[in-house]
Amino acid sequence: MVVVDAARAAGEESAVSWDVSIRVILGKHVLVKTQGIDARLEGTLTVATGVRGGVLGEGGIRVAQGAYS
Repeated sequence: MVVVDAARAAGEESAVSWDVSIRVILGKHVLVKTQGIDARLEGTLTVATGVRGGVLGEGGIRVAQGAYS
């Protein structure tokens, strides 16, 4: 979804209220290879909007296999 909105006056709240929860599951094919790190990552991370509009994250990402040099 893309929301295009005209500029609002200072302090004016948006008419759109967001309630978002996204769950990211890292499977067996998430690979990171950069600047001395060659690793496979696993884990689950849930990202959601907070009560006051902040963003909250919960979960964990771990190195399942890899090397750092």
